[in-house]
Amino acid sequence: MSVDWQRIAVAIASKVQYEVACGRDRLLTEHVVRLALAEAIQSQVTGKLIPEFNHPDIPGNTSLDLIVMSPRDKKIEVACELKWVRKTTDKASRNWIQEIIGDLLRLECLNKTLKKQAERAVVIVGEVSELTSRVWDRKANRGDNQPRNRIVGNLLPSKGHFKEDDAQRMPLLVDLRNQGPSFRSILRNASSEIYRRLPPSYLVDIAALYRTQPNGIECVIWTVSRPRGRRHPFNADLEWKEGPPSEGDELNKNLADAADPLC
Repeated sequence: MSVDWQRIAVAIASKVQYEVACGRDRLLTEHVVRLALAEAIQSQVTGKLIPEFNHPDIPGNTSLDLIVMSPRDKKIEVACELKWVRKTTDKASRNWIQEIIGDLLRLECLNKTLKKQAERAVVIVGEVSELTSRVWDRKANRGDNQPRNRIVGNLLPSKGHFKEDDAQRMPLLVDLRNQGPSFRSILRNASSEIYRRLPPSYLVDIAALYRTQPNGIECVIWTVSRPRGRRHPFNADLEWKEGPPSEGDELNKNLADAADPLC
């Protein structure tokens, strides 16, 4: 399966920017943005689009925001998780970067009914100011008076990784097993349902990046895949043997205060 994610990003960001320009920004919800995503994907693929598809590899009610099901063999061709990053109107503080990491890990563990060449993508659409402060510039404490580390650039590729020429793109290999305490805390909060079977590593690429205008709408799309070889998930609770996040970890303290859901 081959999706032109840059075209998808341009289409979604432009559609959302149009709604904002028409003064309908307060009516924009994640469901509205998901419709724009579905329309853009439908312009490139022929399979059946299914929203809120129950995740086949995670027990319970965890769902994927949007999938494309192959009409012939009934397997997943494209799986997407979506975030509409904007200033909330109810004064709630959502920690977008944690939610994005959770989405990525849920896509990585997707295995059942997945086509061999399927694509898994985290699609982020948002206001430029919110994406800058809540995603691109977000940092985590390392402790011991060490400089804080950016989360994007460590667990996800940064803007500097983006290449418009597909031939120049190189996915980032993220080694989860050797992450430091600050990033371990992020992973615990982002993916509690799969924290005991985390992948040792994953490949993630910044497949699309588009901004309508300096203070407008931006769309970034990360695609996730697995390195070659057998996947050996590990129990982070046992291997890292860590307690609750420390009070000094500013990022995770904010997460606990907000008490936001993953999806």
